[in-house]
Amino acid sequence: MAKEQINKIVNRRQLARREREQHTQRMLVWITAGVLAVILLIIGYGVVTELLIKARRPVARVGAVTITTKDYQSRLRYERKMRNYELMQYQMYLSQVDATDETMAYFTQQLQYQISNLESQLSADMAETFGKQVLDRMIEEELVRKESQERSIALEQDTIDREVELTIGYDRDATPAPTSEVVTETTEQQPMTEAEYKKAYGNFKTNILAPSQFPEADYRNIITVGLLQEKLLTVLAQDVISTAEQVQVTLLVTDTEVGAQTLRDQINEGANVVSMTNDLNSDASDVSYGYELPWVPAGYLSEQLSAEIESVAFNTPLGKASDPISQTIGGFYVVYVQGHEVRELSESFFEDARQAKYNEWLEQQKAAIVEYLNWEEAVLTD
Repeated sequence: MAKEQINKIVNRRQLARREREQHTQRMLVWITAGVLAVILLIIGYGVVTELLIKARRPVARVGAVTITTKDYQSRLRYERKMRNYELMQYQMYLSQVDATDETMAYFTQQLQYQISNLESQLSADMAETFGKQVLDRMIEEELVRKESQERSIALEQDTIDREVELTIGYDRDATPAPTSEVVTETTEQQPMTEAEYKKAYGNFKTNILAPSQFPEADYRNIITVGLLQEKLLTVLAQDVISTAEQVQVTLLVTDTEVGAQTLRDQINEGANVVSMTNDLNSDASDVSYGYELPWVPAGYLSEQLSAEIESVAFNTPLGKASDPISQTIGGFYVVYVQGHEVRELSESFFEDARQAKYNEWLEQQKAAIVEYLNWEEAVLTD
């Protein structure tokens, strides 16, 4: 009896100890789980906080407006996606060209050039250069928005909608070809229908905007700013003068000063400049050549050739050839002046003058109110 009583007492003690151990173990598990939960919460909060901070970190300021890392990277993804899409299109066109067709040689070269250019833009080596170009464009857009508001330049919503449609390829005013039961072969592309536009625009949102995490509203803002920019350019260029002093010249180039002097003497003695130009272009020398320029204003020859050649062109008497002009690269130039007068600028030169006025305004604004920050840290490479 005594032994049984002792065993019962021992068993109760063991059971109580086991219960205490189990309780202690459960407490340890709960404490460990609690600690882990707190650690994970802290880490998670830190990661989220860091991501939020990085997303809000400014890459540039335009006056009171901040361009954040989030907006910048969103635009970068969109622009890179668009370049990739263009690259894919050019590669597809190239694959359809018959490489043995000599008549397509120039077209093939152009396609290859475009492909090479896009591949370069998208390469990791060019990521920072590409990123700077995108940021510059975002800054320019903000400056255009700001200036348009100050000048009360506005757009009708219908104008914006139509421009969005045109970027996809839909012209609501285009007249569709008349329907006929007779099917005829034609290479003329038929205008996009409204239904086709809606499908194409849906594909654009699905395949370009969505993967880029680029909001549709931001895309429409790009289109809007493009329209505002045209209006602003017109306003800024109102005082651009459409006439300017201009010259029309023929440039003749040889590899020796003696040869250039001979050309000058022959022209001034009445030789036919057209014939002399043709002779230069058909001889065996790689240096000698000649070409006639259209009417050009001051500044053009300086930009394209040299300030010396421009000065000679505007100061050589009408109908005369200049003394030889030595150039570091390109041999010896003789300038024959066919015309010199104040006249209307050509359409292309007038547009250049308008664009120069806009660029002058843009650079002034950037110098005054634009601040570039640590944008390099936000550049994306894929």
